[in-house]
Amino acid sequence: SATTFSWTFPWCAASSVASTCSRKKSRSSSDAQLGAANVKLTPVAQLDDPTAFATRRGDGALYVAEQVGRVRAVRDGSLDPAPVLDITADVGSGGERGLLGLTFSPDGSKIYVHYTNREGDTRVDEYAMSGNAVDIGSRRQLLAVDQPQANHNGGELDFGPDGLLYLGLGDGG
Repeated sequence: SATTFSWTFPWCAASSVASTCSRKKSRSSSDAQLGAANVKLTPVAQLDDPTAFATRRGDGALYVAEQVGRVRAVRDGSLDPAPVLDITADVGSGGERGLLGLTFSPDGSKIYVHYTNREGDTRVDEYAMSGNAVDIGSRRQLLAVDQPQANHNGGELDFGPDGLLYLGLGDGG
């Protein structure tokens, strides 16, 4: 099933609301300020079950993971016609399984994907980027974990301020 994945945030308004709400004020005052925020959602792409998104240093594109195993790029408000990465042959998707997370190295030279394979087990792979394209031949598996159940597979994947890669593995069911 296709899901429309879109948003436009007025960042300065959202930031000021967040900082105002984090101060110690009465609940009704914070609620009123939050209610005054101007957030407009604008459709930008039609995607199949988006599960995660990431940005890449030096690149204006928004990269979106589709549960079936594709990474798509939205550039200048338009979806690139071809996937940046297509690992559908390796991904077992449906329910809580599939391509669940993606991120880029802090310098943008590598992309990392967190997915469940066809056997339902967790995998994290690294690929080198070559311009705006993934170098498919550079695939390096970083993690392989057997999952005891088909649910609770986690999926979050990101670099911490210490430069290390972190992931949410889930409790395996």
